[in-house]
Amino acid sequence: MDSQSFTRQSKFTYGLVVEEITTRDETNSICTHGSRAMPSGGLSMDGPPTTLSGTGVDRMAFLQANITRDNTEFVNGAIIGDRYIFQVHYLYPRGFKDVHYNKLSRLNHFSCGSK
Repeated sequence: MDSQSFTRQSKFTYGLVVEEITTRDETNSICTHGSRAMPSGGLSMDGPPTTLSGTGVDRMAFLQANITRDNTEFVNGAIIGDRYIFQVHYLYPRGFKDVHYNKLSRLNHFSCGSK
């Protein structure tokens, strides 16, 4: 059986961001679609949607978590041991049907010297 002692650098961190994105025109009104130029030189407001939802207002929540398992130590002035870093990102756009974003961005393993 292998026993390991973890240093104080082993940690778990997380963050949550909730935001609302609103697109507005020159009069400060919510703008659901962009303008497009007409052949006559005028503007038409039936261009592409300005937000993902098409309403002019998007609400989203982002969650990020990091886990660091650190088993490194100084021996004779050198760092030896293993360090694992695991990161996950998750996005939930509120009001969208069946849309979410989940990303395992990294699983890093650093090995320094030998014990």
